[in-house]
Amino acid sequence: MSFDYSFRINDRMYGINDELLGSTLGDFIDCHTITFSNKSKRLGTNGVMFFLAGHDQFGEACYRFICPYLINLVKLINRDLIAVDFLFAEKSDDYPDLEKGAPSRESIVEEAFIAKLTSDPQGRNNNFSNTLGALLDSDRHNFYDAERLINSKPYFSEALSSNAIRFSTDKTLYIPITTSEAIKIKSLNKNSKFVHGEFFSDNLLGENNTKLIYLESIPELREIEQNDKFSRVGSSVSIRSFAQHFCNEVNLIREMILQSSNLHCINSFSIRDAIYIEPLFPLFKKILISMSAELVFEGLEGEKIIPIKDGLSIEEVMGSPDQELLVAILIPKFDSSRANYGKNKESQKISTKIDIALHFEQKIMQRLLLG
Repeated sequence: MSFDYSFRINDRMYGINDELLGSTLGDFIDCHTITFSNKSKRLGTNGVMFFLAGHDQFGEACYRFICPYLINLVKLINRDLIAVDFLFAEKSDDYPDLEKGAPSRESIVEEAFIAKLTSDPQGRNNNFSNTLGALLDSDRHNFYDAERLINSKPYFSEALSSNAIRFSTDKTLYIPITTSEAIKIKSLNKNSKFVHGEFFSDNLLGENNTKLIYLESIPELREIEQNDKFSRVGSSVSIRSFAQHFCNEVNLIREMILQSSNLHCINSFSIRDAIYIEPLFPLFKKILISMSAELVFEGLEGEKIIPIKDGLSIEEVMGSPDQELLVAILIPKFDSSRANYGKNKESQKISTKIDIALHFEQKIMQRLLLG
């Protein structure tokens, strides 16, 4: 049987038909009764962590945690994923006996925070108690297929090519690989839209004569460039990468990360999403104002720079011609004397949580290597 599109999990190819592109990865796995468990007959996503191959803000290959029920198949076309069975040698569905091994209170707090970040927010499979139980049980830290996650594959260093995916006769998703290509597509298609927001909603895909322009495959929008005067942050840089880069400079960034309920959102939503969909990260505009940031738009006539000021609504900031694309944020070089580093015990707890959220995959890899 031939398929229109495909993606790979643990080097195995999975074909998908175009009518399923609006479905989530979790729905696809459940529907096809796929298992990633090596030692039991568990099916679907239960007990499995998923990581999507990509690259960080410096262009280095990396894997990022994703929640399978919050990502559409259309975003996974030609992508590589790793599924790691973190329950592996299951003993029971009960809570672990905390008397054995006696983890410290600090350890339990850290594990609880990891469970909160990685549990399925819809409560379908990897719920909080199940995830926390697995993390606290050291006997379960023999992750199956761990070497796949450790040996990261590049994504954007590959030879990318533009693509156009037709859902139906009146629905098309364009996937350009340069900003100039995206702007030209927008100018030539009157009813087209740049896709903002990580999730493809049914309403968006259900509109008639829909032409969407997907921006996540444009490498230049996913990178942070620096010089002596400012940092130029591409508009597709994830909230996670942005926070990693500027976390120690603005305390509001730390607060924003702690307010986020799920690591998937931090990993998958871009700073462009955070600007256009303000309720997602309500602190983000304040963060940009405190950093004296400016927005860089690019259109057929070239670049335009707009400062973000207090009292200026997002709608006013975005009140630009339809063909203009938000390509970057300019942030002046930071004055280190303004940094506020907490020294008290509560600040140390917050720093530990921030460290977990911003370096999650590295910490998982440490467990994989240490066993």
